Amino acid sequence: MSDNIPLPSVEVVDQKWKKADVINFLQENQDKLDLEDDDIDIIKKNRVSGPAFLELTLEKLLASPYKLPGGPAEVIANLVNKIKGEEQATTASNQEVQELKEKLAILQASKVKEE
Repeated sequence: MSDNIPLPSVEVVDQKWKKADVINFLQENQDKLDLEDDDIDIIKKNRVSGPAFLELTLEKLLASPYKLPGGPAEVIANLVNKIKGEEQATTASNQEVQELKEKLAILQASKVKEE
C-alpha cells in the first residue's frame, strides 16, 4: 500500500502540519493509497489537522463523524500507524522475540549436552 510513499516524521505532522498539509499529502499520494476523492473530502470536511491526523484510528474513521468505508478507513489508519512508527516497533519486537527464542534453544541444547 504505502511502501513507496515518503512518510513525514511524527514531529513534522504533529507540530507543523495544518489542515491543508494533511489534504495535500493525501491528494499527492491518492493513487498509491487507492483513495477516492470522496474519501479525502471526508477528511477535509472534518477539518483534520496534523495532530488530529495522528489520532485517527480505524475505529474513529469508521464511526461518526467520518463514517469512511472500510477499505479507505483501513488504508488511512495503517498510514497513520506507519507515520507513528508503530508498525516498525512491532516488527522490531517480533525480531527480538525470534532472536531470544534462538538463543534459548542454543542454551537448552548446550545444557542437554552437559548432562
